This record gives sequence, structure tokens and C-alpha cells, in this order.
Amino acid sequence: MTTPPPTVGRRRLLAGLPVALIAGAGCLGQTVSDDLLVRNLTDEQQTVSLDVATTDGTDLFAETVTIPAQEERRFENPLPPTGQFTVTVSVEGGPSEETFWESEDEGDQLSIRLTDAGIEFDASGE
Repeated sequence: MTTPPPTVGRRRLLAGLPVALIAGAGCLGQTVSDDLLVRNLTDEQQTVSLDVATTDGTDLFAETVTIPAQEERRFENPLPPTGQFTVTVSVEGGPSEETFWESEDEGDQLSIRLTDAGIEFDASGE
């Protein structure tokens, strides 16, 4: 004889609902930052090398990616939430740029735009 799986009664479910809603409500106002966002605003696929180091030269993140035309690549939390960083972006067969970026808050984001005119940085995010 098999025992049916345990079920949650309607009263128990309804009694726990307000707690679940309150617990999840705090998450609604938070934004998730990916730290680094690279947007390819050109009409051609771009291969990009991205290097991030502390200002004293300690390497933190290095990756080379190929981004299709008019698309973007997000990097989820590759860096400490705060700090001072040197960011170097090199496009294969194209320009290379370096910038200083100071992240003061866990929600800070650096947006890197690849355009026909070159590489642009925006520390405000999107």
C-alpha cells in the first residue's frame, strides 16, 4: 500500500500567503547590477577584449567575447562591489581605450559602447 504525498491544506496555504508576500516585497525595489555591460552599436560583429585591474595593477577580470551587430553582452558581478578600477577595452582590428572607474555602490555599473566612431564609456549605467 502506498501513502499519498503530503498536501498543504487550503487554510495552511492561505495563512502562509501574507508572510510570503511580505518577505518578497523587499526585493521588488532592488535593482540588479551586472557591473559591466558592453553594447555593440555597429552594424558588424565585434570581437572585444575586456581587462579590468585595480589601480595598483592587480588583474581582476579578463575576457574576450564576440558580440553580434546591434547586440550586447552583460557580465554578472565579475568585480568586487566597490573599488577603483582601470578598464581597458580593445576591439580586434580596431580601437583600444582605457578608463578609470570608481564603483562606490554595489549597484554601480559601467556601460561600454562600441560605435563606428570608437569606444565610449558611461559610468552611470545604461
